Amino acid sequence: MFLSALVSALNGAIAKVLGEDLSALEIVFFRNIFGVLFLFLMLRHTPAKLPGGKVHLLVFRGIFGFSAMILFFYTITVIPLGEAITLNKTSPLFVSVLAFFLLNERLGPKAVFALLAGFVGVLLITKPTGAGMGYEHFLGIMGGFLAAAAYTTIKKIKLYGNRNADTICSVPGIAIY
Repeated sequence: MFLSALVSALNGAIAKVLGEDLSALEIVFFRNIFGVLFLFLMLRHTPAKLPGGKVHLLVFRGIFGFSAMILFFYTITVIPLGEAITLNKTSPLFVSVLAFFLLNERLGPKAVFALLAGFVGVLLITKPTGAGMGYEHFLGIMGGFLAAAAYTTIKKIKLYGNRNADTICSVPGIAIY
């Protein structure tokens, strides 16, 4: 977990530095080009099998994930790094909401309270006074929502019998982090 947190922090810091000279789209491209090459090598060694499933959900997952990544790197380049990371970390909150509406999962009173506290906490961390939240912050929250939509789509894909949905969908150019 420590190594994962360290890599994530380095990812954000490097993106912040690169954002001075590159656009968010360029950062996403260069971040994922190596992953795509690695994926092609892996597919050459072991061809992918796509048994069953819903192809349109795979497409939605890719679109949601790619959009979330673009918005994440955009917010890193235009607002302070801590705020951008905080906004991106709203995805677990949105996963709970989406799972309630799309997957018919139950939310108890404690979970609802925790969600409300989480969203209030995000607001307090990013802008304690409540003033000055611009469209960049909204886009950061939208990135968290789209990441949650990608995660929820993976769960939905698994419900249709595609047990390897999370690995099949992890094309680095499309995947979430």
